[in-house]
Amino acid sequence: MFFHVPLFNGYLFFRADQTARSEALKTGKIAQVLEVKNQEGLVAELSSLARVSAAKIELTLCGFVNSGQRVRIIDGPFKDLEGIAKKRKNSTRLILQIEAIFQAAAVEIVLDQAQPTWHNLLFSQSF
Repeated sequence: MFFHVPLFNGYLFFRADQTARSEALKTGKIAQVLEVKNQEGLVAELSSLARVSAAKIELTLCGFVNSGQRVRIIDGPFKDLEGIAKKRKNSTRLILQIEAIFQAAAVEIVLDQAQPTWHNLLFSQSF
């Protein structure tokens, strides 16, 4: 038997208008609603996590990071995913962050399948 447990304990993600949010709060089962200004960004971040989870590859919680090399996966099962690459002992992990709640999860990647994103290349040059 396979059980699903929440990756980010205590968080429920839903999209609703103001009326539906108010109704959800009235149930007494939700403590607080966080308004997310960048809805498209949140959807993209959650979609990346869902894609890794659906592949049944180990996804582990990790700390939210403020620095690191932003990369895009260019080959393999996670092609086109973006995240922050971090070296860890004998492996490299791709950190996928949910900025709205400052939470993150990581999956091991093959470094040869990642390349720095254009944003990093553009801003890493000195002017």
